[in-house]
Amino acid sequence: MKENTNCPQCNALMDFVRATKQTGGYFIKEQCWACGYAELRTNVKFADFGGLAGVEKLPPYDDNACQEQRKRRDLQTFREKHGGGSPFSYESYLHSAEWQNKRSIVFQKHGGICACCREAAATVVHHMRYDHIGNEDLRDLLPLCRSCHEYYHPHKKVTP
Repeated sequence: MKENTNCPQCNALMDFVRATKQTGGYFIKEQCWACGYAELRTNVKFADFGGLAGVEKLPPYDDNACQEQRKRRDLQTFREKHGGGSPFSYESYLHSAEWQNKRSIVFQKHGGICACCREAAATVVHHMRYDHIGNEDLRDLLPLCRSCHEYYHPHKKVTP
């Protein structure tokens, strides 16, 4: 069996997990349960775990933990890049003229309709990724209605 490694993000011990391919098979990753970081392990083989039966006993890959970790890391990168030594607020960026202009373009591009349900009027613009905040690619922004936006953020109350 292969040795587990330490997480490059938080230095906690990572566990091997099984991830499911779109075609139904598996591949092996290592995931940190402390921060959610995950990486593909190309140097491990099914035989290292006793074949397919052993791989199926591995815990499943947790994509939600990985996405939350990615959001935290991307927001931290943005704060370091744009905040400098002064306090930075994501909320203050959302009130900036620059953001309001991008928001308007996204609403116009989609006809003011929610890109998720395609029925309700869009009231918020959702960042699909946070690593380019302040220099967003418009393809990474989605106009959503409040209900669909809450689907993307079930753990918190969402403001427009």
